[in-house]
Amino acid sequence: MKIWQNICAGRRWNAPAMQMNDYPMSEVIVALASGGVSEFLVATEQHAKFLTVSVIGKRREA
Repeated sequence: MKIWQNICAGRRWNAPAMQMNDYPMSEVIVALASGGVSEFLVATEQHAKFLTVSVIGKRREA
C-alpha cells in the first residue's frame, strides 16, 4: 500500500514513512521535568494538516 501512496505523491516508490504520534504536551513536560530537565526549547512546525512540536531540554547540573 505504501508503494502506491509514494508513487501517487511523486516520491520514490521505496520512500520511508514518517511515524507521527500524538502525546499530551503537559504529560511530556511533566515526564521530562521529573527526569531532571529544567530548561526547555519548544519549536513548532506545520506539516500539511499536522502541527508538530520538537522539544529540546537541558538537565540541571548535579
